[in-house]
Amino acid sequence: MSRLLNRAEAATYLKAEWGLSRSKATLAKLAVTGNGPDYHRTGRDALYTPAALDAYAVALIGPPSPLATQHKVDALLQRVAA
Repeated sequence: MSRLLNRAEAATYLKAEWGLSRSKATLAKLAVTGNGPDYHRTGRDALYTPAALDAYAVALIGPPSPLATQHKVDALLQRVAA
């Protein structure tokens, strides 16, 4: 199992790896409502795995927009043609 992250570390991880701004207070609220990443309880502490945080981020971000993908293809084709 990979290293477990506390809420402050999880918030930092989400920002550094995915660009998602979630405070430790927001992660605590999401844990209560059941809308946040999966976590493990150790007494009063919540601990998150990087894999659970990654899955949460991917679910929030969703798939790429077909329009955005087309813009990337068009830009690449213009660079190749130049």
